[in-house]
Amino acid sequence: MNRFETSEGGDLESFRTKIAELEKLEEEIGQTNHLQNCNPSELEEEDRIMYDKLIRDTLTMQELREYQHKLRESDPNSRSLFSNYIANKFMIRTMKK
Repeated sequence: MNRFETSEGGDLESFRTKIAELEKLEEEIGQTNHLQNCNPSELEEEDRIMYDKLIRDTLTMQELREYQHKLRESDPNSRSLFSNYIANKFMIRTMKK
């Protein structure tokens, strides 16, 4: 997917830094920036885990649905924007299989 995606896990602050760098990279190379208006400092441990599962290719459709459903029940925020990014990357990966 890109050079910032790793399956190293890591702590929440490292994850937030990685997502901020990813947003800048997508903007610089002209990719559709699904992370626009996403404030990485608002992302939580659950978001890091979902990203890690995506990168490790262990994320299931059921897990993605449950994650997005949970976030839909809250006000739109950076976490719901990030879940849209995860869903987009998941769908691209699924279509390539």
